[in-house]
Amino acid sequence: MMERTQPVTRPRESVLLVDDDQDLGDMFQLGLENAGFAVQRAADGMAAVDLVLRQPPDLVLMDQGLPGLNGLQALERLRSKRRGLPVPVVMFSNADDDALVRKAFALGALEWVVKAGITPRQLAGRVRTWLDAVYRPYAGPRVRSSMSWDATITSDIQASPSA
Repeated sequence: MMERTQPVTRPRESVLLVDDDQDLGDMFQLGLENAGFAVQRAADGMAAVDLVLRQPPDLVLMDQGLPGLNGLQALERLRSKRRGLPVPVVMFSNADDDALVRKAFALGALEWVVKAGITPRQLAGRVRTWLDAVYRPYAGPRVRSSMSWDATITSDIQASPSA
C-alpha cells in the first residue's frame, strides 16, 4: 500500500519593516505580503531592537529617520547586544547622505536603499535576492540555526618553500 505524503512547504520568510510613516509602511508591507513574506512592523528603533532580540526575523528593513532611537542607533544597539548582528539589516530610508551610508556599512548593514527610488514590487524582489544571497550559500534553502554574522573563515594554507 502506498503511503500518502504531505507536500513539503517552506516556512514563510519573515521581514521586520521599521518605519514611522504609516502610509509608506502600509504600502511596502502590502507589496512584501503579496510576494509571500510574513511582515512584522515597528515604528521606532527601540521597538525594532526589542523585536529582533526577542524573535529574530529573517531580514530587517530599517528606516533611518525614526523617533527616539534612529535607524543607525538601532543598528549599533543590535550589534552591541551580540557579538554580531542576529539578522541582516537593510537600511531603508529617504536619507541619501554619504556619511550616513558609510556609517551604516561600517555597522554591518547589508545595503542602503532609498525609499523614493523603489516600488513595493521591486523591494520584494530585492528582499528575495538578499535572503537567497545571505542564507542559501551557507546552509541550503532556508536553514538557519545558530549562524553568526561575524564568522571568521580561515583556511590552512601552507606556503611552499622557496627554491
